[in-house]
Amino acid sequence: MEVPNLSDNLTIDLYHGFNIDNVSERIKTDVLSVLPNLNVCINEIAYDIYLPNRDPKEHSNKQGNVCICFFLFLIDDLQRLTNSISLPVDISIDMIYKLLDSSLTNLGKSYDFVCILNPFSSLKDISQNTDSHFDKIESALKLYINKICVNRKNMRFFSHSLSSSIYINPKLFYYAALPFGTETPCIISSHIIEILKKIFMPIPKALVIDLDNTVWGGVVGEDGIESLQIGQTPVGNIFIQIQASIKRISDYGLPIIVVSKNNLEDAIAAFSDTRMLLDLSDFVSFNASWNPKYQSLIKALNKINLSLTGIYFLDDSIVERNEMQNNCSSINIINKQSDCISILKDLLTFESNLTGAEIANSLRNNSYKAIHDAEINRSSYANKDDFLSSLNMSFDFSPCDKHTMNRCLDLINKTNQFNLTTERLSIRQFKHRLSKNNMRYFTLAVKDIYTDHGVVGVIGLQFKIDVCIIRHFLLSCRMLNRDIEIKMLSKAKDYASSNHAVKIIGWYKQVPKSRLVKTFYADNHFSLYRKKLDRIYYIKDLTTYNAL
Repeated sequence: MEVPNLSDNLTIDLYHGFNIDNVSERIKTDVLSVLPNLNVCINEIAYDIYLPNRDPKEHSNKQGNVCICFFLFLIDDLQRLTNSISLPVDISIDMIYKLLDSSLTNLGKSYDFVCILNPFSSLKDISQNTDSHFDKIESALKLYINKICVNRKNMRFFSHSLSSSIYINPKLFYYAALPFGTETPCIISSHIIEILKKIFMPIPKALVIDLDNTVWGGVVGEDGIESLQIGQTPVGNIFIQIQASIKRISDYGLPIIVVSKNNLEDAIAAFSDTRMLLDLSDFVSFNASWNPKYQSLIKALNKINLSLTGIYFLDDSIVERNEMQNNCSSINIINKQSDCISILKDLLTFESNLTGAEIANSLRNNSYKAIHDAEINRSSYANKDDFLSSLNMSFDFSPCDKHTMNRCLDLINKTNQFNLTTERLSIRQFKHRLSKNNMRYFTLAVKDIYTDHGVVGVIGLQFKIDVCIIRHFLLSCRMLNRDIEIKMLSKAKDYASSNHAVKIIGWYKQVPKSRLVKTFYADNHFSLYRKKLDRIYYIKDLTTYNAL
């Protein structure tokens, strides 16, 4: 599922049994402070957990074009709602399943995202039920979530646990339906905001940073290197922490791009200071000039084949932040304030939201650095063929296996620009395909004289009698402009022909982000086969094709 647009109308349905009548306005205020362009409508579907046969009280019912459902129940709540708290655990589980299923289809809505907020916590210490009783329900709920993740393909599910520092207040839970005391609305709102940020904020593709008063204290061109604040003082120590966070982010594999208004020589020389934690090798692109920063950034991104989507910007100057936002509207500004403490706080929050599923490893970071170096040398060659030949690229086409499965799935679900079908898969769906006799998935790994780029492409083939269908064909954007996609297509035709296919069919799904590949099949001598909704099918006869 694509990341929703930040200008979407958002409807949030809150299913809960808490005494939090004021939570809607709190959530709306908090959402708009973080995602100001969203038009938010919040519905509360409130249950009386002690009177489970009473119909829930629902506040408004405005349907937005993005709908999110939050379940705010403890295990105890779910048992009370289903009137099953004293029943055998298997019956209790079955009744809870029915409650959740009926809630998901409430009022005929089709939810895009569903989050079960902290469903596995319970009041074990004050309940008469045994730990094993709760453990069984907890395990069953996890299985339920896994099941609906597969069966409802157009939904994304989140299971979000509250911080371990938050504890349930039994007295206020039972007397006032406030499980976390008087802070219940605030706690719930803050966790919902964190989930919304993960849904609506683009997956990070690169971090762009300023230097003066952002990475170090002071202005290197005016104060000189020796006067920069880096460690040794309270303020200097804050900048050391900022550098440490940036270095960790680089080590995670997220490309770091420097865009600074400075003399290039001064900016580079600053990193020779022994007080620095960062060094030049931490950056995939280093840009220091007096040009507008947005122009320098666009030029840098073009060199490493990245779009403006998923780019995050850190700068102490509100003027520079506003200019960047005004000229590159899809840029995400990390910090709202200009002081170093706020910069550190916002940067650490950004870092904490990075996960292994969102960014790759250092191999990808090295790849971007290598692409940047290669592009610098491109101008020294007379033509594209000479340049590509100089790269001395080697290719490894291999069946997808347990070692490359996660990377393969990551490319399937994240690649946009060179992705013919844009078909997204869950891990269960992907494993199911890999287990089928008529499905074959291949990965493409690339090396050149600069680095090992790792797995950068995926081909998925399905065989139906004597026809081969290309189910997936995608290539990482950082490998564009190297004619690698032509080699991938040749591999697909070779494999299809050697497995007795007489025709090969591929399709292009018409979506804005993949316009780049609109004419790919036609350019490679496939014939138009048919059009169906947003798909355009192409076909090629393999009876006269000579596999290599």
